[in-house]
Amino acid sequence: MTSQSWLMAHIHAFECFNGVTEVLVSDNLKTGVNKAVRGTSIKLGIP
Repeated sequence: MTSQSWLMAHIHAFECFNGVTEVLVSDNLKTGVNKAVRGTSIKLGIP
């Protein structure tokens, strides 16, 4: 899955739900996260 398709899937889902959540928690999908260290902020794989 590319970053573009991952983002578009979320955009379409939020449009379907007529809004967005206050917080989005990623599941460490390689496309979405470059590095995750327990207890710290994640580094997104989005330029």
